[in-house]
Amino acid sequence: MTSSENRRLVSLAGAGPDGTMTLRAPIGGRVSHVGVETGGPVDLMSAPFVIEATSRYQLDLALPERLARAVRPGMAIEVRLPQDGGDMLTVGGQIVSVAPSIDPATRSVMAKASIGAAPGLVSGQNVMAIIIGSASEEGVSVPNRAVTRIGGVPTVFVRSGEGFTPRAVTVLAEASDRTVLSDGLKAGEVVATSGIAELKATAE
Repeated sequence: MTSSENRRLVSLAGAGPDGTMTLRAPIGGRVSHVGVETGGPVDLMSAPFVIEATSRYQLDLALPERLARAVRPGMAIEVRLPQDGGDMLTVGGQIVSVAPSIDPATRSVMAKASIGAAPGLVSGQNVMAIIIGSASEEGVSVPNRAVTRIGGVPTVFVRSGEGFTPRAVTVLAEASDRTVLSDGLKAGEVVATSGIAELKATAE
């Protein structure tokens, strides 16, 4: 190959007269991975650099099987991040997609959500997301410790007279310390939050 042909090929590739090439990222962000070395080849099938957008993040969510039909794209979510001093920062976002099938190994449904950037939020971090249902999906929120299982069925103990009666409920969503019930419990009813093991032993 002559020098003129070499220069022509370099020019067609978008390189400068000295053989160097400038790669421009399509987005602004942070370089999270460098896949090339000085003087090394560039593989057409792999990215030489990976840029992470710092304005928004994608969440990969593993939803419990019972939420497979309750969570839909467009639903709002909240992610709470601990900050210095013990404060919590809430970052909002929404569900982007929900897998159509359940993973047989984990019995969970994978979903993706998009949230905005926030101080202290980094790629690969484990977070807890709270899914906020639509207004038509009314529910009653109770402490997590109030919900147990009898025969595999979610159950709460509701005050009845001088004691507590077991009642089957439907779980809509769970957060770090609260469970939202979509059926089986009315607003204002009192549920047991302690002595659950003793109540469960009596009911079984």
